[in-house]
Amino acid sequence: MDGKTKSQAALAAGFSKNQARHPGRSIEGPVTEALLHKALTREPSGEVATSRYELYVAGLMDGKTKRRAALDAGFPAKRADHPTTRIEGPITEMLIRKAMAHAGITLNILAEKMREGLDAVRPQVVASGERGKAATVQMIADFETRLKYIQQLFKMMGAVEPEEREVQEVRVNIVAVGAREETVVQ
Repeated sequence: MDGKTKSQAALAAGFSKNQARHPGRSIEGPVTEALLHKALTREPSGEVATSRYELYVAGLMDGKTKRRAALDAGFPAKRADHPTTRIEGPITEMLIRKAMAHAGITLNILAEKMREGLDAVRPQVVASGERGKAATVQMIADFETRLKYIQQLFKMMGAVEPEEREVQEVRVNIVAVGAREETVVQ
């Protein structure tokens, strides 16, 4: 543990302060040790995923929603309704990283793909305006795709995404001062 106490190591691993205060009660145990050992082994064991956490990660890798993956993995509905806070943690993060490493997905590859998405363009046909001339195709910025990539980056970095608010309608009545009542402008 590199000279760290159990509490310091638990905090460094991403556990909550409450869990880190009582590692023997809330972190340590044979299930946690087995999962950590499996997550940290370099060679794929070829075993079928057996724990709920492994099944949850396998479901996420198959493209299921977090809720569907949690329910299919055998988690109760109450935990499946809030998987980010009730299921995900250091163990699932390690399992996801292991699956990504096994698939050859590195952070550099992800960063390159995100960069490509932030520079997304789309073709747009532009009419020439003159008779007999062919229309031309121009590559213009695809702002919808770029926005989706920006939102995904916010999620990956754990940043809070700003809420979209509707603009409220504002009505202003302009009244000419000193004019007759019939010349009121709205």
